[in-house]
Amino acid sequence: MFKTYTGMGPDKYLMAYRLNRAKESLLANDAPIGEVAKRRETSYESSRIV
Repeated sequence: MFKTYTGMGPDKYLMAYRLNRAKESLLANDAPIGEVAKRRETSYESSRIV
């Protein structure tokens, strides 16, 4: 049902959502990528759905 509504599976939806939020943060200020990642708590381990 989720895929029917969003057009993608939950894992791909979450990744796209996180990438779009990070992109918005990068465009909104001059913070380095590493700082945006820290603020978004982005790491490989935290981005995985178990």
